[in-house]
Amino acid sequence: MSADHDRTFVRTFLGVLGVLVGITFLIIIAAVMITGGDGELSDVRKERIAERTQPDFQVVTDADNLQQVAASPASGSGGDGGDESASLEDTYKQVCAACHGTGMAGAPKTGEAGPWQARLDDKGRDTLYDHAINGFKGMPAKGGKADLSDDRVKELVDYILEESGV
Repeated sequence: MSADHDRTFVRTFLGVLGVLVGITFLIIIAAVMITGGDGELSDVRKERIAERTQPDFQVVTDADNLQQVAASPASGSGGDGGDESASLEDTYKQVCAACHGTGMAGAPKTGEAGPWQARLDDKGRDTLYDHAINGFKGMPAKGGKADLSDDRVKELVDYILEESGV
């Protein structure tokens, strides 16, 4: 009787195992069909990857090329949040929105009046300016954009407060 019981168990176990292996193969086949399965990236994906993996900084060792690189847009002279002629909204999006737009690391979110009003009532506008300019807790000085002027940072603080209804 125990031999029959063992055979039944083994047959059942192998049957269940076979079904699970079959399901696994079906999932793999479905995944390949959904993703295209050729292993090649589309041109759009390649462009997005190239765009996201561009270096933030460039090291120039050739003195002759130093002037040319310093004048190029990729060197930080424009369009990256440090450009004082950019609109406040653009500068906010490039410098502040990563944290204040999402509430990352406990940053008060733009558009939520309560946390901003509490900070304004508790510390005052000058302290908010000071924290934005010099950094505070997890926030880097000037939002990590050292080439912003103090006046521009103050304008950004006022912009955030206004957008938050404070």
